Amino acid sequence: MRISFAGDGDFSSFSKLLKEIAKDRRVKSILIVSCDENNYDTDSVNSLISSIEKPLFGGIFPQIIYNSNKHSKGLLVVGVPYEITILEIPNLSHSEIALSDETQNTLENIPASGTMFVIVDGFARHISSLIDNLYYTMGLTINYIGGGAGSLSMQQKPCLYTNNGMVQDSAILAFSTIKSGIGVSHGWRPISGPYKVTESYGNCIISLDWEPAYDVYRSVISKYDDREITVDTFFSICKSFPFGINKLEAEKIIRDPVRINEKNEIVCVGEIPEGSLINIMHGDTESLLSASNKAYAIAKDSFPGNIRPAAVLFIDCISRALFLEDDFQKELANVYTGDIPLFGALTLGEIANCGMDYLEFYNKTSVVGFLGNDADE
Repeated sequence: MRISFAGDGDFSSFSKLLKEIAKDRRVKSILIVSCDENNYDTDSVNSLISSIEKPLFGGIFPQIIYNSNKHSKGLLVVGVPYEITILEIPNLSHSEIALSDETQNTLENIPASGTMFVIVDGFARHISSLIDNLYYTMGLTINYIGGGAGSLSMQQKPCLYTNNGMVQDSAILAFSTIKSGIGVSHGWRPISGPYKVTESYGNCIISLDWEPAYDVYRSVISKYDDREITVDTFFSICKSFPFGINKLEAEKIIRDPVRINEKNEIVCVGEIPEGSLINIMHGDTESLLSASNKAYAIAKDSFPGNIRPAAVLFIDCISRALFLEDDFQKELANVYTGDIPLFGALTLGEIANCGMDYLEFYNKTSVVGFLGNDADE
């Protein structure tokens, strides 16, 4: 696996790296991970990636990770020494997701061992429905790892790389026979609830226990933070108070509230199903850092012992970095030991399977993936 990093974010650096890696005969497929602040021109990117004949996929994220540092500008181009089967699922927000017959057939013929990289537009409305359909089709015979692409501007725009150009409101499923070990943990704990979600649609919560959700939420937070919650201050305050969806005999699934819409509904990253039970959660530096350490240990322990890891892929939520601030360096120290290359992204939602229990779209969660050197080892 060939991992190349350019920290300046210039389009010329992007073009040079991509063309250089595409010429490498050992590289069979290409993964691109870049920062939103690079502000690439879509037409220029489309012209560049259309010239690449090898399978290509990737995303634009608020920040990226390379070894011991995070970066708000720059990009990673990863040359992968094995063939990757890439599927694009368009129009995630337009209707409830049903996989096409062609996609179903492709997935059903995928080998029952390997790793699926899943990158989605983090602002699409039916991500969880897609993940559920993927689970029902593939089960847990393979591992999954990925996350939500997009911008902290909260504006939906093209954020996924494909051979056909940049797209939005879509998902990319990229399968390889690479062996992996996956670890998931978040470190948030309940401070109020549970509440029944009595009205919701997609990623918007209308009411909790038949009371306006915003009123319930604001009342709880006021006991822990005396700042006034407004449209402008909502994200900066509420990044510390996510929701936790209750799961039977499993860790809660975290949902990140990101804004209040014009109807005073709480908009989250990912769906909140009507009828589900949720808690309002909180955490501190110690609990979050403990979680990333736990995710790394789980990934390492579940990685096959008869092959050597080529890299560690770290998918961490951008709101964890915003919450931890300077202590985020300690989060990185939990997952980068110096002897194995580390790369990844700070995302708008994380995707992974938690062992052999379930596949989920998470928020505010650390996901660690140990990746094998190549498909043949």
